[in-house]
Amino acid sequence: AVSITSYVIGIGKAPVFAAIIAVVGCFQGMRTKGGADSVGRQTTRSVVQGIFLVIVADALFSIAFSLLGL
Repeated sequence: AVSITSYVIGIGKAPVFAAIIAVVGCFQGMRTKGGADSVGRQTTRSVVQGIFLVIVADALFSIAFSLLGL
């Protein structure tokens, strides 16, 4: 069973992860120049950066919650 604390933490982290993904996607989309080749390249960069930043953010959340005893 999942505790209510874990549930609330998970619900709280989800919007942060969504914001990271949206910002990275928009930033890389605005950097697209040229044709379809550039779109593919920026899409790949967006996915890689988004995954990396979500992992980093989750690690930071884990450290913070560990220090807080949650």
